[in-house]
Amino acid sequence: MSKQGAYLGDLRLADKKAQEIINAAYEKRRVKKQEVEAQANKELEVIKKQLQAEILGAGGADTGNNEEQKRKLKAETDKKLSELKAKAASKKSQSLNIILHFVTKVNPKASKVDVQAYQQKTIAAVA
Repeated sequence: MSKQGAYLGDLRLADKKAQEIINAAYEKRRVKKQEVEAQANKELEVIKKQLQAEILGAGGADTGNNEEQKRKLKAETDKKLSELKAKAASKKSQSLNIILHFVTKVNPKASKVDVQAYQQKTIAAVA
């Protein structure tokens, strides 16, 4: 019985040492993670400052140039918006016809796969 007690004592001691090693590894990992996060945050701040400097110009662009950029952006946006509106208007009647067709022309005997294939084919013809 004394040998069993000694073995149990050795086993408990080994278990305790293993737990200490595991806890030390977890702590080391936690510290490393904090260091990496701090470094990443520093790098992000540097990148943000660089981007802000590029956007604003090196230390502050003159307002005339900034106003010109605003006018150009507004003109581009208006042009794209009008193109999209024209495209939507040209597709509007086709889209309505497709919707009406699918709503009014129901074939209860058609399989789901056939209906989906037909719908995809019709939609692809419009797009």
